[in-house]
Amino acid sequence: MNHSLLCLSHLETLKICKEQICISDIVLLRGNGNYTNIHLICGRIILSSKHLGYFEKNLPLTFFQRPHKRAIINLNFIAARHSVSLLMQNGEEVRVSRRRKI
Repeated sequence: MNHSLLCLSHLETLKICKEQICISDIVLLRGNGNYTNIHLICGRIILSSKHLGYFEKNLPLTFFQRPHKRAIINLNFIAARHSVSLLMQNGEEVRVSRRRKI
């Protein structure tokens, strides 16, 4: 199976290394200042030194949306929609901005 790959450099246990991550495994990305926490379907969270704007420009819009200024979600992993938030399949809740309806 051919998956699209996104190359991310990240800091893990104080070692700087490069890793390839299948974008179909990304559930959501949460902004953390100038860093981004990438939540994977396996439960792993990767800290990236890139900001959310970088990922917003480089991830395919057919699968990823930005419902709030601090989050980008993979539309394939939405478990439930509420009036002001989305529940993801990994149990994370993401708020939806009034101006950014999904």
